[in-house]
Amino acid sequence: MIITMRVEQTQKYEKRIKYIPEGDYFIETNSGSLMYERGFDGVYGWIEGYGSPPEKHLDIYVVTQKQLSLGDRIQAKVIGCFLRNDGDNKIIAIEEERKEKDISELEYKEMSMLRGLYPRIGENEGWFGKEKAIEIMRVFRDTHFND
Repeated sequence: MIITMRVEQTQKYEKRIKYIPEGDYFIETNSGSLMYERGFDGVYGWIEGYGSPPEKHLDIYVVTQKQLSLGDRIQAKVIGCFLRNDGDNKIIAIEEERKEKDISELEYKEMSMLRGLYPRIGENEGWFGKEKAIEIMRVFRDTHFND
């Protein structure tokens, strides 16, 4: 499944970035950036068509070596997800042109980097593949955008 992702955070920012929808711009906050602190090499943001901050939205991490900027829109391939017990689930994707079809096909180095984002897995949490990610996306859309 190919989606369009909007970049909200890149590895180069030590502080968390906040999206301001009224002017369609981003500001740096005083909070530390999880991906910076834990060495995630990629970008973080939201999936277009699934809400946008500060309203309800669906978060996504994309494993990429591309140098991207805040606000960029990129095409990415959904390969998995991290389910959180608080419901703030994270979709995982890679660059659209890559061959992998599921998170289980990632190289050890990349999977270790992802696991570093959430090193402690609580009850009802964990890493899951593409099928679960697509189910999470479907349920999210049906729950929040189905009139």
